[in-house]
Amino acid sequence: MKQQFKQIDRTMSSIDDFISNTKNYLMPHVVGIDDDPFWDKLNNFSNSCSESKSHPPYNIVKLNDSEYKIEMALAGYKKDDLSVTLEDGQLQITGTKEDEEMDTANNSDVEFLYRGISSRKFTRTFKLSEDLVVNKVSYDNGMLTISLHRVIPEEKAKKTIPID
Repeated sequence: MKQQFKQIDRTMSSIDDFISNTKNYLMPHVVGIDDDPFWDKLNNFSNSCSESKSHPPYNIVKLNDSEYKIEMALAGYKKDDLSVTLEDGQLQITGTKEDEEMDTANNSDVEFLYRGISSRKFTRTFKLSEDLVVNKVSYDNGMLTISLHRVIPEEKAKKTIPID
C-alpha cells in the first residue's frame, strides 16, 4: 500500500512540474487569456517563474480586467529601428540596427571594456486573445509600450435583466 502512495506522490509531483513548466514557457508569450479557468489553475501553481534570458527584456502588465500593457526595454534602438505588426492574432515586435550604428563596434580606434548594451536584431512574438485590440504603441526613452484593450462583444457583456 505504501508503494502505491509513493507512486501517486511521484506522479502528482511530475504533473505539478509539467504544469509549472508549461506555465513558465507559455505565459510570457500569451496575453489576455488569463480569465480562462485553465490559466487560473496554472497560475495557482508556483509563482517562481525563471527569468527569461532572451533579448530584449519585457513586462506584461494587467492594469484592470480590460486593459493590458506590454513594456519592452530597448536601450540604443531608434524608433526607425523598430517594427510592430499584428497579423492573425500574433503581435510581432522586430528590431534591427542600421549598419552605420554597428560600425562603432567594428571601429579599430574604439575599445569596449565591457559591452552590455546589445545591438543585435531581434523578433519577439506574442499570441493575443481574440478579443484584444492594440490601442496605442509608443516609444519613449528606450521603452516601447504597447497598450492593449479587451473588447467584450455585446452578447458576452454582463447584462442586468429587470424583474417584472
